Amino acid sequence: MHRSVTLLLCATLAACGLPKPRPADEVLLDKQFNATFGIPGTQPLAQVKPRGVLEIAASRVFGDPAKAPLRVKAPPEVPPIRVEPITRRPRRGEYSWQPSAWEWNGYAFVWQVGAWVQPPRGAQWTNGHWTTNEIGDFIWVTGGWVAA
Repeated sequence: MHRSVTLLLCATLAACGLPKPRPADEVLLDKQFNATFGIPGTQPLAQVKPRGVLEIAASRVFGDPAKAPLRVKAPPEVPPIRVEPITRRPRRGEYSWQPSAWEWNGYAFVWQVGAWVQPPRGAQWTNGHWTTNEIGDFIWVTGGWVAA
């Protein structure tokens, strides 16, 4: 009975214009292939483009430009710190001086004026600075209070 239901289902799907279901052994082979080699199309392939004789000769003499390391543009330097007077400390509470510093807003450096603040307990001030992330791009780390 199971075989007749499968044949009836296949005939109905074909009559509607839908593709027939794939055989179970073919599905199993695909699953084994994907488990061994990964799912096709998930690994980016190098772009293939037609190359002329001059391009091939230049790549052999000067190296393949696709394999050349990427040159990452260095970020702008932090401007020199301005010297500003420190205002009088507030009378009540534990206040620490948060120094004036340059901060990066994504386009240019902006001067942040220092102030007396109540920092988190056991924290010290760290100025903003440039660093690199895991893929080698430069990123700005904003200054702030960090655990000592």
